[in-house]
Amino acid sequence: TGDPGDFVLRSADGGGFEWKGQANYDAVGAAAVAWIREQLVAHCGLHAVPCAGGATAYSSSGLKGSSAPLLLLVCGSAPGGDAGVWGRSLCINDSTRSGAMFGYVRRAQRLGWGVLIADPHGGDGCPHAHRAQL
Repeated sequence: TGDPGDFVLRSADGGGFEWKGQANYDAVGAAAVAWIREQLVAHCGLHAVPCAGGATAYSSSGLKGSSAPLLLLVCGSAPGGDAGVWGRSLCINDSTRSGAMFGYVRRAQRLGWGVLIADPHGGDGCPHAHRAQL
């Protein structure tokens, strides 16, 4: 359908992800996370917001001064969790429907809510300081 939630990592022959060692898994995970971050902007219409320490949060337009409800999404612990990602293993082994935050973002947008996605593991800053900055 073109919906990023429908994307599943598959090999050219139609098979699923195949274990080839930790280094390969980490590379596939990094590529999946980078792609998901791109889709937060391209398909979800969020804005990448540079934060202290090199982190990047993602937000709806016009959050400042908005009286609409706000959905704040914060991922789990690294290395699996990242901005826009519940778990990279879910993205790799199942799909972005279960492993990424796209469904929550789209639902909030349909309801007219603002969306803010934290990046507590991004950059070299403290996760608590990042959330406080948001």
